[in-house]
Amino acid sequence: MPLRIELIIIASGEARNDLTALLASLRPQIGTDGSIVVRVVTNQCNASTVQSLKAFPWIEWTDFHDNYGYGGAINRAYFSTATRPTWIVACNSDLAFPEGSIRAILTAVSRAERDTACIAPLLLDPPEYGGGVQPSVGQFPTLASLLMGRLRSRKTRKYQATPRAACDIDWATGACLALRSEAFEALGGFDDAMFLDYEETDLCKRLFDSGWRVRFEPTWKVVHTSPNAHRPADPARHVYTRSSLVRYLAKHRPRWEVLAMSLLLRSTLALHSSKHPFAPGWRAGLDTHRQLRERPTS
Repeated sequence: MPLRIELIIIASGEARNDLTALLASLRPQIGTDGSIVVRVVTNQCNASTVQSLKAFPWIEWTDFHDNYGYGGAINRAYFSTATRPTWIVACNSDLAFPEGSIRAILTAVSRAERDTACIAPLLLDPPEYGGGVQPSVGQFPTLASLLMGRLRSRKTRKYQATPRAACDIDWATGACLALRSEAFEALGGFDDAMFLDYEETDLCKRLFDSGWRVRFEPTWKVVHTSPNAHRPADPARHVYTRSSLVRYLAKHRPRWEVLAMSLLLRSTLALHSSKHPFAPGWRAGLDTHRQLRERPTS
């Protein structure tokens, strides 16, 4: 069966500039043999972003009028088509693929061992941030690691040191991941209930528990132009992050860790005014814990 890769790019809100730059970086690297398909999913994008896609007739395009979140949009895009690629590459819109990047991922997936389900690239900062290596891989979170992470900078607290060579890892950021379709489909894709954050960690944990491997491949390089750590802290994002975190703990960690996290969230909320901008995030964590008193079965 010939190798076929589908890049699924998720764009939300105002993403016109990001998408234009990303597609411009991809166009010279995409051949005409059909082995690489580029599909853009507009996930409740504004009109200017949707309109801008008409300048790229070589892409496939799916328009979602609702925002399903990152994982939910990938799921709907993947499972809505009858033809399955060999691999999908799940992408944020704030990426750039430097020359040779597509060739590198083609080489990586063609050489991947049969039990490899996910391949993560080496993410680089954009030139304006120095172009250095961007933290992108981590170990599966526990209550202890989450607490220790609070002692580190926001940019690195979720991550471990970036490996120097190809190796197995626990998980990598969902900004750009190559996923074997067979494994992705067998697990039912991402957890739709994780609207933002921890959806890639959860998927990698379920892959691991099912006997699949996740690999880091530094010869595949991708520029991530606007990682969350480079943006101002967003109270609205905290709402979704806390919800996804508690759901992750409820699915994969002992019940006492979920209860302890709930207590910490309650204590944090009690120490701050209800007018504090992050209060909605703490409340979301408490609400999510109440909804997950019984461990979910899916």
